[in-house]
Amino acid sequence: MSNYPGQVLAYDAANHEAEVMLVGSMSRILRNVPVAQHIRAHLVVVGATCAVAILGEGFQPLLFAIMDGPGTTLSCRVTASTTFYYNTWKRVPFTNEHWDPLAMHDNSVNNSRLYAPIAGKYHISAGIGWAGTSGGIRIVAIRRGESTVIAEDRRFGFAWIQTHVSGEYNFSAGQYATVWGYLDTAAQAAGVWAAMHWTGP
Repeated sequence: MSNYPGQVLAYDAANHEAEVMLVGSMSRILRNVPVAQHIRAHLVVVGATCAVAILGEGFQPLLFAIMDGPGTTLSCRVTASTTFYYNTWKRVPFTNEHWDPLAMHDNSVNNSRLYAPIAGKYHISAGIGWAGTSGGIRIVAIRRGESTVIAEDRRFGFAWIQTHVSGEYNFSAGQYATVWGYLDTAAQAAGVWAAMHWTGP
């Protein structure tokens, strides 16, 4: 068996196969290379350096290692500057990313959504700071999709108050989390944020 360095040119998630350009003395392009099952899909990104094993003439190559792809933990953190309306639940549109190396969020398209690129358990947390008022309820909630409540925090506020919530939930690949806010009296919101990271299968 021989091992060769290469670079990922394309990835087929449906079949867990890659197109790889070998470098060095074996320089050539290999198509439909199976990716070892222990390598998670989110690691096989275009441009990542990889290692390919070839058992010998007539054997199919195998991509068995990613050398410099993204970190093994999927995560993102986003923030927003938004207005909430009285007695109305509002889904928060996040317009700024502190970090998002694996495109779990988009600042303009469906920007209220934090996506799960792969299946597994995810930890999600969020917070909203509310200015002081004469009273009233302040709520921040995390949902899977638009309706399934993962966690919720309710506070009655007079002075400035921070609502914060977190929880874990199983997501299928492609599902997403949203953050919602609610108030029943006049108050300004500040420090609106959310974070999501993969914790395991």
